[in-house]
Amino acid sequence: MQLPENRYRFSAEKEMKLSRKKILVVSAVIVLIGTGAFFLLGGSGYLSAISSHLTKQNSEDIDIYQLWERKEYSYINEICEEKLLENPLDPEYLALNGFAYFYRGTSLYTLEDQIPLYDMAVINLRKALIKEALRNKGQVHYILGKTYYHKGRFYIDLAIRHLEESVALGYESADTYRYLGLAYSELGDYERGVEKFLAAAEGQPDSLLYMTIGQTYFKMKKVDKALDFLMRAVHSTDEETVEKKSRFLIGNIYLEMNEFQKAKDQFEKILSIEADSADAHYYLGEIYDKMGEQVKARAEWRKVLNIDPSHYGALLKLY
Repeated sequence: MQLPENRYRFSAEKEMKLSRKKILVVSAVIVLIGTGAFFLLGGSGYLSAISSHLTKQNSEDIDIYQLWERKEYSYINEICEEKLLENPLDPEYLALNGFAYFYRGTSLYTLEDQIPLYDMAVINLRKALIKEALRNKGQVHYILGKTYYHKGRFYIDLAIRHLEESVALGYESADTYRYLGLAYSELGDYERGVEKFLAAAEGQPDSLLYMTIGQTYFKMKKVDKALDFLMRAVHSTDEETVEKKSRFLIGNIYLEMNEFQKAKDQFEKILSIEADSADAHYYLGEIYDKMGEQVKARAEWRKVLNIDPSHYGALLKLY
């Protein structure tokens, strides 16, 4: 869930590999915080509450809750669509139908495949909110807010509106403030973004969240706080991706502060994790260059081109 940060990436070859990895990592994180949080904080309770209501209406006596436990979202959509033909504004079936469409969307990897399912989720959830008798409106706003967030940047304002409404109605899931932090940050409102991230950290802190807070403070030019949270990320993670990403930013902060030895330590630690990191060698060259050691600097940049002959930064330095 980290904020986009390509400023310190020069390697075209590495960037492509990292981008593919990032897609998988972000997808896994979103599914984890989305589906997991729903069950941990109220989602299962809501479904349990409406399960008996819906099952009694279902002539086939199918337990909706059991289907949800087995993540049979397509089957749930089939049942809900059939029931909605009889009563198009049944708020319980509309809500459940929207939930299922949303989670089907998050299980896919391309936005092209996701968008039609997210659109169906929005249609059903907005219809459900029309009914005053809808129980647990906060959860419906919560899923609707997340759906809008996943639909892309042009829907971020709607994501914020519904997520904030869910909080106002007393519903807070494990990932509510993470999504709000991401949404505000995407709009460039880093003050509110970091406020929401810190609220999330009070409940369930982790290294990925610490890294995101550090990135946000860096964008706000609050370097001391950025270093504090990036260091927390480094010392609390067992994920190489989080550690490397955090160390790159720490190293560049120290480099901009002319703290050359501290910066050097960070890039050398990255190389101990990934020996062929072209960008880590590039920045070691930058450090040596600023220290007046041009021979060592050029040696590092030649190592970069041995790893990635198209590395833009090293080509500029050497040629």
